[in-house]
Amino acid sequence: MSQPINERTLTVGSFLSLFFYGFTATLAGSALVAIGSDLNLDYSMRGSLFSGLLGGYAVATFGGGFLADRVGRKTVLLLGLFMLAAMSFCFGLSPSYYLALISIVMIGASGGFIEGATNPLVVDVNPNKSGFVLNLLHAFYSIGAFLAPFFILLLLAKGFNWRVSYLSVAGFTFVLFVVMALKHFPKVHKKNPIGLSDAGELFQKPVLLVLAICLGLYLGAEIGLGAWIVSYLQEELGLSESQAPAVLSAFWLTIILGRLLCGLLSKRVGIASLILISVLAAAVTLSAALGLKHRLLTPMLIVFSGLFFAGVFPLILALAQSREPKFFATAMGAIMGFAALGGLILPWLIGRIAETYSIGAGLWLIIAFLLSIALILAATAKAGLRTAAPTTT
Repeated sequence: MSQPINERTLTVGSFLSLFFYGFTATLAGSALVAIGSDLNLDYSMRGSLFSGLLGGYAVATFGGGFLADRVGRKTVLLLGLFMLAAMSFCFGLSPSYYLALISIVMIGASGGFIEGATNPLVVDVNPNKSGFVLNLLHAFYSIGAFLAPFFILLLLAKGFNWRVSYLSVAGFTFVLFVVMALKHFPKVHKKNPIGLSDAGELFQKPVLLVLAICLGLYLGAEIGLGAWIVSYLQEELGLSESQAPAVLSAFWLTIILGRLLCGLLSKRVGIASLILISVLAAAVTLSAALGLKHRLLTPMLIVFSGLFFAGVFPLILALAQSREPKFFATAMGAIMGFAALGGLILPWLIGRIAETYSIGAGLWLIIAFLLSIALILAATAKAGLRTAAPTTT
């Protein structure tokens, strides 16, 4: 007799899986100054850690979504959780740049597998409210990202090394891995399994390609801001080791609030229009923040911009889900993987500019990426290529 499926447990487990990945992926940005000092990293090497994170995420997301449709959500999720625990442990013990780089690439890969499994899993077990649970799932990523700077701040204030944060999250993630390994998951549709030819056809669809490019630009902007904003606030505006991480944490808090707000607005405003409004508002707000370069107003505007960053990622995924309901794990994996490849260069590029000019100069690239999304959406609408789709609730 097979074990019954507990939809609530699988939903909560998915939320916690993405929470731990969001927490771990944000730790390095919060502790970048300490990590750079400990491992003797220049700006380019620090930036390459985040490019490595996104590169690993990109490669694994391509395969994670496909495997989630092919062999099942459970296998892919457990692989992601085990990798996240093991590689967080390795990063926390890394004695050199190269081992740290390899570890963080694999942390990114773990996130690709976790995303590839949890996105379709929460829809599988909550079929009548897919839009709501997808937004809530990615809100848990933001909650993890919100708490990470506070955790680093607490550890440093108590005299602990930054490494303790990675060792701690490795332990908690392994506990979740054991719990999820004992649960029963829905089976994949064996009667009509996806093949490599089906996956290849996804890249021939103009709408999905447009969504992938836009998501890549957004990921570059989000990862670039999370990676460098604490260093910028400390080194160029003179904020303290406690104040700068608090700004990043508050930024993620506004993203959480913004995603809840976007869930309501998406019922009244077209998805493509809402994305366009969001990226333009984010670009204007960040331009004001960097242009003012004020110790009080700049952090406030950065935090406020999180409201506009909030909805872009889940809204793009919602469009993809509506376009490819048959193999939507693979479709989402393809989009996120392609997008991550397009976005992995920005954190490194900001580091390169920081070496020549300043971190602040590099951060203007984030605004350029956001404006590029707006231009692509505007050009797409003018060309008559429909990217809007009905939302599900």
